[in-house]
Formats: sequence, C-alpha cells, structure tokens
Amino acid sequence: MAQGPGTPMYAAPEQLLNEKSSIDWRTDQFGLALVLSELILGHHAFLEAPHVNVRDAILAVANKSVLPARSRELLESRGFGCLVKALSPWPVQRYRKQADFQKALMEAC
Repeated sequence: MAQGPGTPMYAAPEQLLNEKSSIDWRTDQFGLALVLSELILGHHAFLEAPHVNVRDAILAVANKSVLPARSRELLESRGFGCLVKALSPWPVQRYRKQADFQKALMEAC
C-alpha cells in the first residue's frame, strides 16, 4: 500500500492508495465523517469491534471495504445516516456538493 499524504487512521481509500486523480474535496469529506463517526461510536467506524487493532481498520479502508454493518446500523439508529454515505469507499458515491453534505449534517444535529 503506497500511502499518500494524510493521517492513515483518518485517510480515505484514495489517499491511502495515493490515487491522485481521485483526490478532491470528497477525500476530506471521508476524513471528517470518520472523525465524527468515531465520536459517535466510540471507536473507528471500520473496526468490526471496538477493541480490534486499528491497523485492521486502515487496511479495510485501503481495500475499499464497505462500512461494517454494525457501524452502519449504529450510525443510522442514532440519526447519522448521512455519515454512512460520506464513508463510502468510492468518492462518486459520497456527497457531490459540499452544501449537500453540510445540509445533511445540520439535519442530523
């Protein structure tokens, strides 16, 4: 795994894989969603369980794995389904416009 700039624990797949042509504002959207989801869940969203090795979460993101069902269900049940979309491993499946992501976050809060 060639790593581009960023903190691996909060980097999007395209950053971890140094896919420069895919890096845009949606890369930051992924990182912000990861930080917010960790605050809500109490652990990295791509961990299958709270006390698993963080390296496993980084590898899951780098492998473009989908968000684990447990994390997705918890985020949705707490009213933060917008973060599930923002944590898509594929940038084209995240929010296209910053205003749309902002609106979704404001509605969740």
